[in-house]
Amino acid sequence: MRFVTENPEAFRDQLLEAKKTILSRLKAIENDKTRKGGPLDTDSEERATQLQNKDVIDQLDRSERHELEKINAALERIKRGEFGKCLSCGKDIEEKRLKAMPTATQCMECVLGNH
Repeated sequence: MRFVTENPEAFRDQLLEAKKTILSRLKAIENDKTRKGGPLDTDSEERATQLQNKDVIDQLDRSERHELEKINAALERIKRGEFGKCLSCGKDIEEKRLKAMPTATQCMECVLGNH
């Protein structure tokens, strides 16, 4: 059985595709934040809804940026030859875990505190 750490490039394309999707979402979020769709509505109820939506958009922006940081870190680990190794204990991260979450930095044993 081959370990993921022997072929981390298999995850590179998946990470790059996810990065492309997030960058596209961030562009759409930025357009919303800078009111590319026009100024706030003059109707007070509609304006209140638009301002409430701003809070949701800000949270989405933070969430997408955080995910982008994790993807960039995983891509960097691939470059350094460290992808698929648990940052806590140094053991291989389970292939199943990496397939589900290629940005994972810990094996399940460390996540669960079993080490």
